[in-house]
Amino acid sequence: MGSSRKNTVLIVASIAVLALVVGLVAGMQITSPADAASRTAPPDATDVAVPVERRALVNQVVARADASFEGAIDVLIEPGEAGAKAVVTGQVPEAGDQLNEGAAVLEVVGRPVIALEGELPMYRTLSPGMRGPDVLQLEQALSRLGLNPGYIDNVYTGDTARAVAGMYQRIGYAAPPMSPDIEAELDAARQAVREAERMEDAGDVLDEARARLGEAQAQAGTPLPISEVQYFPTLPRRVDDVKVRRGDVLESAPVMTASGADMVLTARINDVSGELIAEGDEAIFDLPRGGTATGTVTDVRDASGSGGYEVSIEPGELTPEQVDALRGSNVRVTIPVASTEGEVLVVPLAALTAGPGGESRIELQDDDGVTTLVRVNVGLSAQGFAEVTPAEGEPRFDAGDLVVVGR
Repeated sequence: MGSSRKNTVLIVASIAVLALVVGLVAGMQITSPADAASRTAPPDATDVAVPVERRALVNQVVARADASFEGAIDVLIEPGEAGAKAVVTGQVPEAGDQLNEGAAVLEVVGRPVIALEGELPMYRTLSPGMRGPDVLQLEQALSRLGLNPGYIDNVYTGDTARAVAGMYQRIGYAAPPMSPDIEAELDAARQAVREAERMEDAGDVLDEARARLGEAQAQAGTPLPISEVQYFPTLPRRVDDVKVRRGDVLESAPVMTASGADMVLTARINDVSGELIAEGDEAIFDLPRGGTATGTVTDVRDASGSGGYEVSIEPGELTPEQVDALRGSNVRVTIPVASTEGEVLVVPLAALTAGPGGESRIELQDDDGVTTLVRVNVGLSAQGFAEVTPAEGEPRFDAGDLVVVGR
């Protein structure tokens, strides 16, 4: 009986001890709201610092540009004499061919259509004795070709006629004949002189006959038919598209389109970027089939009606395959507008702050985390970085030193 009571006391005591231990353990697992808040609070703020770097900076304008040949025009050839069939008989170019001054653009009814450079279109057949700006334009073209038209003025003289005949001979065609009326007048004037010379007392008759012959000779010589010259604003030119073939009859429609022989890239750029670009700047552009090529800015002009600027870029040397791939494409163009001379000390733009007087500053951080504000001179800004040097009297710094960019 006493033993049983003793066992019961021991069991109760053991249960009490166990309960106490469980309570203590559970109490350790319970966290008050204040403790929980203190444990989940963010750590004390620290500075975000990055190293000062040494690198070259390049500021550049990036845009899209259309590639084309300059000044495409439609070529409309005068069909010649009214009522005659103007049949294309040869000299038909292909797309990509080059039209040169003094060469045949096309052959119509066995006669060449010769390319010459000039702004004034061919509006009449020219022959000796004629005057006008179209004569002056012709003589200027003949002179460029190395053919001597005599004194370059607005008068079609015998020298002009001989130079025209030489132009035809050079490309393998017979010179155009004089008109039958002029030839007949020349023959009649010569006959009149011969008859007057046989007279015993010719006197005034011979003088009149010789004057008539002089006038006829002044009008004689190789003419230039209206249908055998095609003027272009500039030459050489590149054939873009040919609309006729041998055997076709010319009508009042273009026979081909031709553009400048030189390719040009044309980019539209906004006001801010466009103001940084100048003629002579180098440009780098992507090639459609991979790789890049360089060019030169040749013109910067206001873009009519749309604001901004229109920039023309002349590509450097390209292979024929690259030219064909580039024609008509739209490519990315990069124009460096400023750069540092080699590597300089740079910091991220986020590292720059303004002092009370508007001066630029950076905040350097040492190995112990202590920061120092340093006034700096700021150079070129590009690619998210700015060139910096210590202002006069400020401590020096170098690549690898830490600069604060945020907190």
